[in-house]
Amino acid sequence: MSQIYNTDIEKLAVLLTPTFLRKERFLAWLRCLLSPIKPIQERFLSERAEDLYKLEHTAQVCSIEKVLNDRFDVSGRRIRIVDVDRKEPFYIYSEAERTPKFINPAPNTNIYLYSEGVSKKGGVDFLIEIPLEVWNNEKTEVDFGEYRFYAIEAVVDYYKLASKKYKIILKNG
Repeated sequence: MSQIYNTDIEKLAVLLTPTFLRKERFLAWLRCLLSPIKPIQERFLSERAEDLYKLEHTAQVCSIEKVLNDRFDVSGRRIRIVDVDRKEPFYIYSEAERTPKFINPAPNTNIYLYSEGVSKKGGVDFLIEIPLEVWNNEKTEVDFGEYRFYAIEAVVDYYKLASKKYKIILKNG
């Protein structure tokens, strides 16, 4: 089925021409008529290949990783997608109460306060780790010291599920 689009237009035109018309001058005129069709066919074949590539990949983690590595890190293939370790939120007090609870933990126990992005209530669903070389090539400075990765974000937004949130982080090493 994939060979149906790989047609040699000139050869097809010559084969469909009656034999008594197959003279050099007529065939040259025929090639002139067909010359605008070749770039259109090449563009069609390249866009078809891109569309088939997009259809082959899904919202699965391994598939998004493959697409990102194919596009941004072909040789190293170091871009990884990792899950976020979600913490169960611990209620201290709400903004309306304005009365904090004091927690007396066991001695020598550290208390950790997690941001909203790490709790199960909200935040990101997965992290995209990119190496330093890709980071340097693909970053766009939005404000002073604040960077965005528009090309990477566009690829991930195309493939990810609509309800999923992500964050792009720099991977050391």
